[in-house]
Amino acid sequence: MAIITTHNVTLNDGDLVLRPLDDGHFPLLYRWNAHPVILEIDGSDDPEEVREIYAKCSAAGYAFLIEFQGVAVGECLLAKRTIGNGETGWGIDILIGEVEYWGRGIGTNAIKILVNFAFDKGIAKEIYAAISEDNLASQKTFEKVGFVFAHEENSILYFKISS
Repeated sequence: MAIITTHNVTLNDGDLVLRPLDDGHFPLLYRWNAHPVILEIDGSDDPEEVREIYAKCSAAGYAFLIEFQGVAVGECLLAKRTIGNGETGWGIDILIGEVEYWGRGIGTNAIKILVNFAFDKGIAKEIYAAISEDNLASQKTFEKVGFVFAHEENSILYFKISS
């Protein structure tokens, strides 16, 4: 039985393609989540925990592999999640796992693609991002797309964007 709930949506914008994530991608997901810099922010070097995270998130929405010019460089999720204050809503999580692709705007473009997909398909009217208060790069990335600070809870900053 599959761990990741797979969908049939592929999104693309030129060199950037978001493909359905599936169990065959676990070797990449394990490596990316265990990277020392990612571990400091929000990764895990425990394969069981990584499987649980992707099982839960993919069952609650859409899980994508991010490919740039045909190379798998990361993953992103658009899923129902806790958005703080005891509420649930749609959220985006993203991880560019291949370090040599950091700083190229790939994450920014992937977020734009997900936001447009969610709004154009009527999936969500608001989308949130939960970001560690010390992850300034991620905060700036979401702000570039138009997300604004919404609230803070337990050292997590919540940003949102509305359709």
